[in-house]
This record gives sequence, C-alpha cells and structure tokens, in this order.
Amino acid sequence: MNYTELGNNIRKFRKMRGLTQEVLSEKIGITPVFMSQIETASRHPSLETVVKISKELNTSVDMLLFNCIYNDNISDFIDTGLTREQFNIISVAFKKRSADEISALIKAFTYLLDYEEQ
Repeated sequence: MNYTELGNNIRKFRKMRGLTQEVLSEKIGITPVFMSQIETASRHPSLETVVKISKELNTSVDMLLFNCIYNDNISDFIDTGLTREQFNIISVAFKKRSADEISALIKAFTYLLDYEEQ
C-alpha cells in the first residue's frame, strides 16, 4: 500500500469538502496529530480508520487508496475523456446530489450542449 498516495488523497478530498484536519479527525474519533501523520504518511492508519475517513469524505476506499474509480464489470478506468482529477471532482460532486438533482443537472447540461450546436 502506498501510504504517501493515501495521505495525499485524504488531504485532497478533505480540502475539497472544506474540512480542516481538526474537524475531520474529531468526526472520525482520532486526534488532529494522528490525522496530520496520516496525511504525511509518517504513521499508517488501520483499515477501520481508512473506512471511517472515506465515509466522512463521501468517497470510496478505492478512491483514497488508488485515486481511481473502477467500472463494476471491468478493472479498467472508466474512459470519459476527462483527466482523472476532473473525473474525480465530478464524481464526488454527483455523490452529494439526490436523483432529482442529478436529473435536473443532466437536463441542464443537455440543454447547454444542444444550444451550443445551434
């Protein structure tokens, strides 16, 4: 396991959520010092702690460990034409939305794309 990549990914998602190390560590029941050590890879979290972090950051353990999203049927990355970072940001944003909100966003995107073609 690459603990440096794990720490970097946790930091990235924590900042995307607008959380400080103190707030995230309090929510999952560890000290801010330990959270800092996880992010810098100077200490290694248990699997239980990684799962708690992923739930609090509303992302998958795969995303934290490997910085990727896998298709359920194949082990290749989903080919979207986006960079991995762009895909991750969009995917995280959609995870926070209800089905009705996602439907409205898709309709808005479709409208904008159709408008561009005219």
